[in-house]
Amino acid sequence: VEYLALADVDAEYRRYRAGELDLTSTLPATQLAAARAERPAELQLAPTHALSLVVFDTTEGPLARDPALREALALARDGEALVERGLKAGQLPWYSMVPPGLGGYEPATYPWAREAAAARLARARASMRAAGYGPERPLRLRVLHHRNENNRNTALAVGSWWKERLGVEVEFVEREFGTFLALRRERAAWDAMVTAVTADYPDPGSLLSMF
Repeated sequence: VEYLALADVDAEYRRYRAGELDLTSTLPATQLAAARAERPAELQLAPTHALSLVVFDTTEGPLARDPALREALALARDGEALVERGLKAGQLPWYSMVPPGLGGYEPATYPWAREAAAARLARARASMRAAGYGPERPLRLRVLHHRNENNRNTALAVGSWWKERLGVEVEFVEREFGTFLALRRERAAWDAMVTAVTADYPDPGSLLSMF
């Protein structure tokens, strides 16, 4: 078996369609509907113990000083809309660092995860005002992500939530995957980062050990 390390899901799928790959592990979201129609016998959708997530820089910059400000950004999320209209492959909106089904573990979550969307957004806006941010003084954040359609779509969705709901000015920092891996260690280059993690073995410790 020959494994190829390909960071670009668009290029990966093009190589699969050209017959250069026998198996591809992911699809660009924009190709999913076509694959369902044109290649139903080849397309397999199954759960995996993986997460897409937004990481905040808590070492320096505006997000390091105020936990309530970080919570406000989390409260402004619309994970349901993202998985239904953006990613479209049966992903679940989630509120924990451990996905469901790992070793019988009951994941920790946030009390506000069960609140109505309007209540969450009202609390987010109140926290933004308390932190001193508003139309006259918008919060400015640099969001790092890598050059991959699915990762880009998630980053754009996150940026749009923050802009439309909280008035945050977002600058996207998009990099090729290898450069992204190096840049994520340079905290001065970003304030928030969109990334993904996958459990290496079926136990919550595979993900919780990152802490």
